[in-house]
Amino acid sequence: MKYRLNETYRLEGWRGLPTGLYDSDSGETVFLPLEQYRLLLHMDGMEDIHEENLSEREREIINHLISRKIIRSCAEDDPISPLQKYHYIDRTYIAYVHWAITGKCNYRCKHCYMYAPQAKFPEASKDECRRIIQSLQDAGVRHIALTGGEPLVRSDFLELIDEIIAHDIQVHSIYTNGALVDEYLLTELERRGQKPRFHISYDGWTYHDWLRGVPGARDAALQAISLCKAHGNDVYAAMCVHRKNQHEIFETLRYLSTCGVSRLRVKFMLPNGMWADEHASESMSMEEAVEALVEFLEAFFASGMPASVVVDNMFQYDREQKFCTIPYARNCRQDGYLCKKTVVTPYIGPTGRVLPCMTLGGCDFQALFPNVLETPLADIMSDSYYRKMTRTRKNEFFDMHEECRECSERDVCTTGCRACATDEYLGLDKWNCAFLKGGYYRRIDQTIRDTLDKHHLNSEVFYSCFTN
Repeated sequence: MKYRLNETYRLEGWRGLPTGLYDSDSGETVFLPLEQYRLLLHMDGMEDIHEENLSEREREIINHLISRKIIRSCAEDDPISPLQKYHYIDRTYIAYVHWAITGKCNYRCKHCYMYAPQAKFPEASKDECRRIIQSLQDAGVRHIALTGGEPLVRSDFLELIDEIIAHDIQVHSIYTNGALVDEYLLTELERRGQKPRFHISYDGWTYHDWLRGVPGARDAALQAISLCKAHGNDVYAAMCVHRKNQHEIFETLRYLSTCGVSRLRVKFMLPNGMWADEHASESMSMEEAVEALVEFLEAFFASGMPASVVVDNMFQYDREQKFCTIPYARNCRQDGYLCKKTVVTPYIGPTGRVLPCMTLGGCDFQALFPNVLETPLADIMSDSYYRKMTRTRKNEFFDMHEECRECSERDVCTTGCRACATDEYLGLDKWNCAFLKGGYYRRIDQTIRDTLDKHHLNSEVFYSCFTN
């Protein structure tokens, strides 16, 4: 009997991660256990696999790979393509890159962390963009998420798309306010074989225009969502919550789910960026935020959980997997990274600065991080201040801060969000500290348990919390 890797898969290894399986359909790479991978290397459509020589465990692995449609059996020779054969890439693995192709915007959002209405950060020139794209390809990047500012304000947007595609990189996502999303854009993306997910800002029915500083912004966002769905693009939405719209979270999620939005990300506004300059008084206290979340949870579970949602790291629900958790409070390895995502998904700012996260785009300490126009991205990911910061371990972080060393909540602390840290990348996230030390996570935990029980959802929803 012969087995072969199905056509959409490729075998590849990266520095420190030798067992990669790349799926060209989804654009995702998973890293398999070594015992599975060793067996998979023989699935080339040519080698005879003698069933009588297989152990019971090896048979289980083969059946598992067949059930996942990674391999299939073949009676005759059916060789895999050269592209599918194992290829080792001597670089640090990068899942994808967020790239702010401009620091400019057509809106006047009151909360912009990078001061885009004032164009504090300009945009790279065409030549600089070409150099950045080349650096991405050289680093082995296959997928990219485009953001800004507002990425669609660039007059050469489609030219950049063509340059990206020419370097064998696919556009994974586009972050936009929706105002410039139209039939022409979506059709041109389709013509180029691109079907990105759109992340569209939507802050509720009542206060969206107020927050975005432009009349008609709400209707433009909803029109963009409708157009994207009509063209078959997946849509995520992001909602910024403050004192004015704190009671609209569930209704916003419910309405967006009827529009075809598959996930809503909710962010409680903290006094950062432009928001801190004029609207800090509209930020909610931790107690207010938790009360708003409790109100949301009760309506959310009662409604049958119409979409996936992330509420400011205090609650997360995945509708496809029927899984929920409290991201800020988890039993986790003390020697784990502060944020695993930043290790493999760097953000490149409008001027080429490479940061761990797009929400650090307006921070004062970003000058400490390297610039891709000066240093190749592959080198930045392998040996730089960026690598040093993103590879910091939780136990190292705790040892840096006296108040962490003896904290009673240390076992469930994830160290919070680096974008919310004070003054420096490895500073304390005071919002996270308040959530844990104030016992608010236990309030959320009890609400989740009680609500799941009340609506008889314990058998339908898997709740992973800090006690399991």
